[in-house]
Amino acid sequence: DPNRKLIGDDEHGWSPRGIFNFEGGCYAKCINLNAEKEPDIYNAIRSGSLVENVVLDPATRRPNYFDSKYTENTRVGYPIDYIPNAAIPGIGNVIDGATEVALGTAVLIRNCLGVTGIVVLVLLGLPPIIKLAATVLAYKLLAALLQPVSDKRMTGCLWAMGEGCRLLLKVLITVELLLLITIAVLAVSFISH
Repeated sequence: DPNRKLIGDDEHGWSPRGIFNFEGGCYAKCINLNAEKEPDIYNAIRSGSLVENVVLDPATRRPNYFDSKYTENTRVGYPIDYIPNAAIPGIGNVIDGATEVALGTAVLIRNCLGVTGIVVLVLLGLPPIIKLAATVLAYKLLAALLQPVSDKRMTGCLWAMGEGCRLLLKVLITVELLLLITIAVLAVSFISH
């Protein structure tokens, strides 16, 4: 179709930026090929093209595209820019496409490692929080249980110890959250540069 640009005859990929060609060239059948029927392919067969299974005239060394004595599977490979209506950005987009796939995979792996790192940090920070929360609960529970049978000063002291541990628990949780936020900010700043 002369109204559409050729990006390649085979091996195409599709990315968010559009369709691209992996090969950067064409691979066409050339049995019974002539300039009237397929002028673009016929004219693309020149220096830099590779013909295979094509019979050569022994005297002139010119290809005979109508001779199928070896096989009808005669082919020619040529660069895409040998076609006049080729979309030349189709060449080399294999690198863009492959790079996009590789970077997308790297982002997925990085995100997975980031989530794993955060989970590990949270799990490492949980034991002190659990121990301190248990201490707060023990002091408060002990103060509540001893209140009916013990001196008011003793239960007040136990209650105050529980409140002190509760404040320490708040500080510990805040410090651990700030650590996670700092690591996230540093990770984003290293990735963006």
